[in-house]
Amino acid sequence: MATGSFISGAVSASSALQVPQERLFGLDLCTFNMAESVAHVDAVLQSDGSKVLFTANVDHVVRYSHDEEFRRYYRSADLVFADGTPLLWAARMLRRSLRARVTGVDLMTALCSLAASRGYSCFLLGAKEATLNKAEHALQQRFPSLKVAGKHHGYFEDSEPVLDLIRQTRPQLLFVGMGSPRQEKWIAEHRARLSGVVLPVGGSFEVLAGEKKRAPRLAQRLGLEWTWRLAQDPQRLAKRYLLDDLVFLKLFFRELRNR
Repeated sequence: MATGSFISGAVSASSALQVPQERLFGLDLCTFNMAESVAHVDAVLQSDGSKVLFTANVDHVVRYSHDEEFRRYYRSADLVFADGTPLLWAARMLRRSLRARVTGVDLMTALCSLAASRGYSCFLLGAKEATLNKAEHALQQRFPSLKVAGKHHGYFEDSEPVLDLIRQTRPQLLFVGMGSPRQEKWIAEHRARLSGVVLPVGGSFEVLAGEKKRAPRLAQRLGLEWTWRLAQDPQRLAKRYLLDDLVFLKLFFRELRNR
C-alpha cells in the first residue's frame, strides 16, 4: 500500500477537514473513502488537532439501536465510518451516498503508512503482551520508519498507569484494540485525557500478529466476511450473528418506511 496514494497535493488542508456525512440507523456516517479518510487525519494532525474515529459494523448498529450506554460511547466520537458491506448495501437501497467501506484494520494500516511518511508516532494499546509484540514487529517490518512511541497490553484494571504512559509518550495516533464495547467505553471515558487521533481497532493486533486470519478479499467484497468469522468460532458467534441479522433487517425496513 503506497503512502503516496493517501496524501494527495490536490487535497488542501481546509477541504480535507470538511466532513460529508449521511444519517443512517441513527448514526451520522462519514462518506469518505479510504484515501479521503487518511487525508483528513493528516490534515487534523498537521493542525495539531484531536479526533476520535469509530468504525461501525452491523453488530454496532444493532447495539446502538437498543443500548443507551453504547449510544453514549458513540456520541463521544467525532467521525463514524461504515465498516461493513451490509451498511453499504442498505445505504444504496435507501439512496444514501456511502461510497466506501472503511474498516478498522485497513484504516489502521493506512494510517501507519501515513505516519511512517510524515514522522508521526503511534501507540498500540490492547491484546496480550506477546500478541502486541508480534503486531509491532509486523508493522515495523512493513513500515521500517514507523515510530512506535509506546505500547501496553489490554489486560489491565487500573487505567491510570496506561494514561500516564500515553501522556508521557505523546503519540499522534492511538490505536485501541480491546474488543467492543470495551474499547469504545474506555475511549469515551478518557476522551478528555487523550490527544491526537484515536481509533478503536478491535482484533486488528491479532490479525497483524498472524494469530487470526481475515476473510479472503472476495468474501469481503461480497459481504460474506461474517461467514469466515463464524466458521472460525461457531459456538460463540452463531447465536449473535443470527440475532444481529434479524434485528438489522428490522432496522433496515424501519429506515425504508421512514424514508
